[in-house]
Amino acid sequence: MVHRGCNLFSGLERYHLEEQWRAKDPVHMNFLKKLAAGLDISWRDLKAYKALDRADAQEKEWQFAPVLVSTNRERLEIVHQKAILFAKLHKTHVFKWRNNATHWKNKPEDPSYLYEENPMLWQYFVCGSEAFLTKNLNPALGLANGTPLVCHSLVLDPCIHNIDMILQQIESLSPGSEIILDAPPVAVNMKVQMGLDGKEPSRAKKRQLEALQQHSILEDDEEGIVISLSERSDKTKNLKMRNGSPLLGHISSADVTPILAYDLAFAMTIHKAQGRTIKRVVIALTSRPLHRSQMEYPSIFVGMSRVKERNHIRLLEHGRGSGVGCRENALAYIEGLLPHKNINIYNAGFEKCNGVWSWGKSLKAKF
Repeated sequence: MVHRGCNLFSGLERYHLEEQWRAKDPVHMNFLKKLAAGLDISWRDLKAYKALDRADAQEKEWQFAPVLVSTNRERLEIVHQKAILFAKLHKTHVFKWRNNATHWKNKPEDPSYLYEENPMLWQYFVCGSEAFLTKNLNPALGLANGTPLVCHSLVLDPCIHNIDMILQQIESLSPGSEIILDAPPVAVNMKVQMGLDGKEPSRAKKRQLEALQQHSILEDDEEGIVISLSERSDKTKNLKMRNGSPLLGHISSADVTPILAYDLAFAMTIHKAQGRTIKRVVIALTSRPLHRSQMEYPSIFVGMSRVKERNHIRLLEHGRGSGVGCRENALAYIEGLLPHKNINIYNAGFEKCNGVWSWGKSLKAKF
């Protein structure tokens, strides 16, 4: 459980953090304790963590490890490129269809080139790739926002889709090619995953899976539990695009909503990663040109605490070059980051002897 106010662990988790993780990696544990206490951090703290390199890109465990980012635009850029790579390596194709774009301001006469440049305007599907739900469908059965899935197959309507043409494209196009659907699929079939950390599911999760098995569209247990997802997404993001009409300085904007309630898991925002344990993560920490796109102090803590070992983290430091001082320049901004303004008040509420949090003790520290 994560404290909503400042993205910190609950009292019980905070108290047992050192006991659970110190034996695994004391360096990583000490950095997490520093972040949890709201202390100043420096780029030197990150020297103990390895940057993602070409050697990692050749290892299966890192090729498609989720990349944690601060913005949805960056997330979709990575998802798009990783989807093509995944499809190429697994001898399949990338299917995509247009998202709903409403309240379009300063829309150009021909917006087709905007669709070519902006992955946020598309929803993607690659058979065999990992995904997750973006909406609470049935929490009692474990189908909640963030539930891990694996893309299985598309459900197309022959009255809407040209099935013969799609089959011809599948046969003629090379692996990794994109196939554009003129209309969204009726549904997508998704295999329900056990989790993102590769661990044995808990007893409660096993009970959910047993109940969910009755709703599987496949009778063959070897393929696992496969559900048909037709639920529409309600996650709307405002997208600003260059190259709009000249009327307002070539800037166009629209409210974009994915068609179906899922996202591919090649990348995710820090917010979406919150509360999860993930086997391996790549954290995009390089300085951004815009202040609002920078990683914040709580976001770094959330990203770093998704795994228990330092060697299960890679830092994505794109565009930093290879010269002396480049890494310092790319990460120097974190020295000016501040924790949530109430973090010290919150921390003061914990009893040192047992980790129990006291509202009265925290309030006393405030005044």
